[in-house]
Amino acid sequence: MRYRFKKNWLKDSSVRQKKQNKRKIYFFWAVFFVFVGFVFFAFCPYLQIKDIEISGMFRFSSKDYLREIANNFVAKKLIFIENRNIFFIWNKSLENYIKEKDFKIGQVAVRKIYPDKIFISIEERFPVGIIYSGEEGFLFDNEGIIFQNVGKDFSNQNLIRSLTSNSIILGEKNLEENFINDLETTFDVFENKLKIGLENIDISSSDKIIVNTKEGWKVFLAIDKNLKINLEKLKIVLIQEISLKNRVNLDYIDLRFDKIFYKFK
Repeated sequence: MRYRFKKNWLKDSSVRQKKQNKRKIYFFWAVFFVFVGFVFFAFCPYLQIKDIEISGMFRFSSKDYLREIANNFVAKKLIFIENRNIFFIWNKSLENYIKEKDFKIGQVAVRKIYPDKIFISIEERFPVGIIYSGEEGFLFDNEGIIFQNVGKDFSNQNLIRSLTSNSIILGEKNLEENFINDLETTFDVFENKLKIGLENIDISSSDKIIVNTKEGWKVFLAIDKNLKINLEKLKIVLIQEISLKNRVNLDYIDLRFDKIFYKFK
């Protein structure tokens, strides 16, 4: 009786061991075929990106440079081998990568054209002004993003020209949008309504804006005061109190206070 029990137990143990071995073999082959299938899919020549098309109007960047940026992102390493499988490219990641590498780019839209092409639509940042820090000039857009170093000799009469004593870092937001609107309003009033050319707008100070005119005189504006009201006051003063002939000797007009002050040289 005891011998028969031991024999049955050994038989059952042997059966269990065979089943476990079979399961291990099945698992091994399942993993193997999944791996082979993944490698075949990942490196399938039919799905490798062969063409990157760039579309857009370019003033500061170039198609070749942007295509190189996109190629660097697409050419990923998989199992230590370059892989350009179109299914492994995330549109949003590529869009963000391009904007991080080229600050001049404002909007990017990536579209996949299966099986092996990517179409990238580019929109550059549009400059609304140039801000000078020391001997360098930098373009900024309507969001206040600094996106291009243009040196000290860059000239464009349609752009707001401003000065700052702060350090400038490309790609960073240097000006708030509301403040940019104030600069645009100031520029428009002087250049288009008053027909007074502006040299630049000095925003170095934390409590005032200094408008330097090409006629050689200045206007002091308070940052915390209503800009439009102050500019209306300026127009009244120039019409009623300071004639065009007297502006030749004008030193400054101060609009920071309730009472308007002006001084001749």
